[in-house]
Amino acid sequence: MFCKACGTNYNDVVLYCKNDGHALTELITESYTLLSGEVKFCANCGDTHQTVDNYCSKCGVSSSSITEQNDFRLMGSTSIPLSTSVQTNHKLSLHEIISMTSRGWFGSLISIVLLFILSAVISKSISTVVNRYINSELKHMGGFFNAVSSNIKVLGFDDVMLMSNLISSTLKLDAGSTSSASASMHIGLLALLLVPFISLFVGGFVAAKKIQITRARDSFTLSIGIGVVYAVFLGLVSLVGGTSQDIPVPMGLVKGGISFVHSFSFFGALFQGLFFGILFSFFGALFALGSYRITAHLRQIANYGESLHQAFSTLFWGVLITLVYLFIVISLKADGEIPLWALLLFVPQGALYLWNIAQLNTLSLSGGDTLSDMNHFTVTIFKGMQGVGDEADILNPYIYLSFLIVLVLFLMAGSRLKHASLPLSKSLLVFSGTYALLMAILVGIAKFSMRVQGKIPFLEANELPIASGGFGIISTFFICFFVSGIIAFIGASFSKHLSISTYLNK
Repeated sequence: MFCKACGTNYNDVVLYCKNDGHALTELITESYTLLSGEVKFCANCGDTHQTVDNYCSKCGVSSSSITEQNDFRLMGSTSIPLSTSVQTNHKLSLHEIISMTSRGWFGSLISIVLLFILSAVISKSISTVVNRYINSELKHMGGFFNAVSSNIKVLGFDDVMLMSNLISSTLKLDAGSTSSASASMHIGLLALLLVPFISLFVGGFVAAKKIQITRARDSFTLSIGIGVVYAVFLGLVSLVGGTSQDIPVPMGLVKGGISFVHSFSFFGALFQGLFFGILFSFFGALFALGSYRITAHLRQIANYGESLHQAFSTLFWGVLITLVYLFIVISLKADGEIPLWALLLFVPQGALYLWNIAQLNTLSLSGGDTLSDMNHFTVTIFKGMQGVGDEADILNPYIYLSFLIVLVLFLMAGSRLKHASLPLSKSLLVFSGTYALLMAILVGIAKFSMRVQGKIPFLEANELPIASGGFGIISTFFICFFVSGIIAFIGASFSKHLSISTYLNK
């Protein structure tokens, strides 16, 4: 190799001339992509192997084929490959999913066993507390009410299993020939998700450790297998489970007594079991890879993995910070009047609602005895609480301040996307679309509603409770898409001034 400036000869490959510093090589860029899953026989030794194998198990030769190049190399009198950037095919095959499911069966088993144990403990605790309360009330009332059975099975462990996955249910009440009614219910209480989250997170973590997963792609494949098994299990429980009980009422108050049946939606069990099964076990499997920033591993799976990571990360931090903020505000304003268990149960729900309100969405609440006698309440970032009364005005300033949390987190997300190596416009579209989809799914499962039809014992014919609350799914998607995209774009534009993002959203 000779220097083009001074003619000095070099036997070894060097980058710059020692005499005048002239560059001896020039940097060019090429690219290549390896496509796996097309070869059934090794091209080197002829040994057969699975279509999902990247290398031959006998001789170690790659089974991938090169279609385009993507490599940095120095060109001079000698060509030297400096680095190799290999991007494999990201499509998942059915065989790969089935194979990973069979290998990860232990994780599915652990998730189901943990769900069973936690549900049984919660069911027993709730039944004990409720029956103790009913016993106390019946004794206080005296007379023939002392003869009413107080040993009521409020919730079975199968009820808790399905309710904790936020599956819609129907309660049918029959009081003989006098009256009968049915209530359609959806209780989207986010705190209940702690039960399946613990079960599936542990299951995914243990399964990933047991089969020694080292790639985020394999973690996702494993979670699909666990999710399918989990969904089938919940579907079967919804068919054979539920609560059915007869409550005897003395002195002919209601002829034949009262019976009720609590049943759950089969298709709801399949859909939400699959969704939560994949999502929560995926988090556990990713955590097994060794990083507390769980979704940061998404960078290994997809081209726009950074955008996916920022979508999950922003949602997580947003709800968490809002939860702490709301918990502090309510604790100070309530002055100890609200018990701790109520705060732990309902504040997570309020945190999601407040986080979504801060993104310019409208929370709608309604309730009443009949459709013609409904009370409506709304909460927005612009007007605060409407229809609640003047006493609620004291909380409005705290609703306005919640917008600052949204503003800061989206600005930092945009700053992170600015420093990604992919086109900013596409990165922002993927980020906004993914984030909006996650929010739409969350508000969809976090809605609550109850609609009663028929005649309820001891109530007038027109007294049929109706209640609902939540956000519109479609409106939430579009509003979150535009709000997140616009603020993140501003954050990308001023990314030099948002270095704090490297701490929180990294």
